[in-house]
Amino acid sequence: MAVSGGHFAVQFAKAFDAYVIATGSLENHDFLHDIGVDETIDYNVTDFREECYGLDFVLDCVGGQVGLNSLDVLCSSGQLVTV
Repeated sequence: MAVSGGHFAVQFAKAFDAYVIATGSLENHDFLHDIGVDETIDYNVTDFREECYGLDFVLDCVGGQVGLNSLDVLCSSGQLVTV
């Protein structure tokens, strides 16, 4: 299983009582839930832009087109960080 630094961000966000949505392949959903993710999206099946909107913060650990697509799900005062 390949895991990015995003799993640390999940734990940090949960420490501040954030609701966390994460994308990942179906095989990683159990792991994501185990570390505290509230909702998972299988990026092989669903475009996250169809499921998410009005988000306050997006941490993009992929970059490129995924980062650009992440702009579509932010609220007007939302923040995007790409690492």
